[in-house]
Amino acid sequence: STFSVAERLASHGVAVVAPDHTGGTLPDMLADNAAPLDTTFLQTRADDIEVVLDRVLDPGATELPEALRGRFDAARVGVFGHSFGGVTAGLVLMQDERPKAGLALAVPMENPLLPGVTVSSLHVPLYFVKANEDHSIGQLGNQLIDSNYASANPPAGLLQVADAGHWSFTDIC
Repeated sequence: STFSVAERLASHGVAVVAPDHTGGTLPDMLADNAAPLDTTFLQTRADDIEVVLDRVLDPGATELPEALRGRFDAARVGVFGHSFGGVTAGLVLMQDERPKAGLALAVPMENPLLPGVTVSSLHVPLYFVKANEDHSIGQLGNQLIDSNYASANPPAGLLQVADAGHWSFTDIC
């Protein structure tokens, strides 16, 4: 649902790898075939990201077109996600040393509904984007984003977007 964000990053020279998470796509949800948004699926998604990183950072990966093999820079890996994807990004940062930065759009990486991420234990640059009119995660979710930002190790950033809702950063909006 963040295709436009990925496309914009790519237009600025950022190599973007955006796996579909089986059970976590919009078509899965529309077909009533979606996985539950729980810690088990969160771990599955984090594992998906780690496998994708394994493959794109392997110069011999035959899954990649030959022209892309060996072109990804392991020293410049970042991870970001929107909503459940932002929590996924946080879990990847907890478990994998390769990402050097993380960003969460419209979600607190650390939250009581999906335990597993402790922002204060992350020692990479973090950035949080908060939709001030987010009715999906509500005022409590936005307060948790503020709390995540306050407990993040520097450098950290927080962007508050006025008149934006939870889906404002996606192609759904």
